[in-house]
Amino acid sequence: MRFAIVSYQADSSGLAYALAKEDNQIFYWVEKNYRFLENVRNITHERGIKLQTFLGRHATDYIIFDGQEYGNIETQLRKEQNMKIIGSSLLGYKLEKDRVLQYKIAKYLNVRMPETFVFSDIDEAIKFLKKEKTAFIMKQNGNLPKDFNYKSFMPDNYDLILHLEALKKRYPKIAGNFVLQRVVEGVEVATSGFYTPFGWLKGENGRVLLEINFEHKSLLEGDRGIATGEMGTLAWFSEGENRIFTEMVKPLEPLLLKFMNWGNVDANCIVDENGDLYLLEWTIRFGYPITDLYIELTPSITDFILSLYTGQPAKVYQFPTIGIVWVLGFPVFPYEKAKGRIESFLEERLIFTDKSVMKHFHPAFVSWDNENKTWYISDVYGYAGTITAKGEDIERVMRRGVKMIESIIPSKKGFYRRDIGERVVKALKKDYVWEVILTDMQSKAEQSKAKEEVEKLSNLVQKSS
Repeated sequence: MRFAIVSYQADSSGLAYALAKEDNQIFYWVEKNYRFLENVRNITHERGIKLQTFLGRHATDYIIFDGQEYGNIETQLRKEQNMKIIGSSLLGYKLEKDRVLQYKIAKYLNVRMPETFVFSDIDEAIKFLKKEKTAFIMKQNGNLPKDFNYKSFMPDNYDLILHLEALKKRYPKIAGNFVLQRVVEGVEVATSGFYTPFGWLKGENGRVLLEINFEHKSLLEGDRGIATGEMGTLAWFSEGENRIFTEMVKPLEPLLLKFMNWGNVDANCIVDENGDLYLLEWTIRFGYPITDLYIELTPSITDFILSLYTGQPAKVYQFPTIGIVWVLGFPVFPYEKAKGRIESFLEERLIFTDKSVMKHFHPAFVSWDNENKTWYISDVYGYAGTITAKGEDIERVMRRGVKMIESIIPSKKGFYRRDIGERVVKALKKDYVWEVILTDMQSKAEQSKAKEEVEKLSNLVQKSS
């Protein structure tokens, strides 16, 4: 197969490498000028040309857009040129960039979200918070800086108010608006479905295929430190509808069809102790680093990617098999560019003391060293890649993954989290979490299977306690 991959910032480098290893030809276009995956067989980089030129240069079987940045182009190419495109759409782009629009669509579709208020003036937001007696979380919207993301740790929002005062001095004028959302205490969990030209993707048993995931965004263990794109995720595949899919994902189907959006559709939610479910955000694109985990959880990533367009049942390793993905980064990570005297690991070689670990390593901003037969950090960003592991026991998978990371020299000088999965073990001990993630079987026979699945999950929790 011949794949063209379009990316804003090379989020799909692990996917590109996995597809290339399965003897596919990859033509890769990235807008940002990163150095990565150089000297890799079956991968051709296209740099310094316009996207439209790139798309017209190669005759490919499928085109993968790994983000939502070019959603308008995706929708246009599907409609006007009937191109076989997997990824996002104009819908995905709009929903990710505009939280206000997301809130309006959720309200129209009767999808419950935490109470939300929109502001374009910092002073007005401060006045509002001074009258409130419950905690709020602030979220950036559009192109506002990430500084506009902040969760209050105090019921009177005193810390958030002081943060807004600091932002007012930092940014005397803001172009756009931001959101204040009432905090809902509970467990954060997400479910993805996969929408194809033939409807929702099914698994081998003929039921809707879902991917349930728990993200870990903070840089440091214990969910401390700054928020990164993602430091790790625990996830699994399962067949049949669950509450998150039915209440939060499926209502988008008419819009997905209208915008010809073929690919991953994720609803990140929070469920409180009463079992009430609230949508936090929709993400309609490939996620990262979860896409690297798909490589671990599928016999063939090529077949899985093709199923997103053909609608053929997908072959995946299903629950009780779970998978975990860990991010491994080196300074200047988690920042993108070096400033001042920050140490850089540019050109450092990754030494795999256990060669078997290499098949579980998914490269990001690294390139291949033919002489030493290993990867080296080829971009100043320092994002080396991810490690993945799977199994039926969370604790064992956690230990195995960390052991694999620590067998890589110089991993101990980098950033990775040893606790990916610990929070999930605690979450899975709560009945109200099970109620939203377990698949909802329709027939009596399927209900029996559901009980078996509950038992498997219960055993999984017991093993990991």
